[in-house]
Amino acid sequence: MSTSASCDRWGAATAPLDDGRFVVIGGGMRSQGGIYNDCTRSVESYDPRANRWQTLNPIPKAVWGACASASPTGVVVFGGTDTSGRSLRTVFTYDARADGWHTIASSAHSPRGIRSLEIGRWCASCCKF
Repeated sequence: MSTSASCDRWGAATAPLDDGRFVVIGGGMRSQGGIYNDCTRSVESYDPRANRWQTLNPIPKAVWGACASASPTGVVVFGGTDTSGRSLRTVFTYDARADGWHTIASSAHSPRGIRSLEIGRWCASCCKF
């Protein structure tokens, strides 16, 4: 555990966990020249009560610009763009208790401009195909 995140990134997805932590998933990484470029599979959790970051198992595909929403067992991640600039068509779930990822769906279409909103136990999403 650390008091700072492992990398400086942009376009990461975030979502809360039931235990008070939140997770930061993927995002673009800053290169040595200071330019943001490649996206990452990195996943970390932050515990605001302890002011601590913890590295978690990485998401199966590097992604930036994805949406993440809380689920009963962890987090659902969907949309976003991969390292080649293509929109991801896969939905991933993160199981917080097992610290593991699962692929739960793939789409024939590439959603763009995905946004999600959580209200209590409900998650609403919209996208453009």
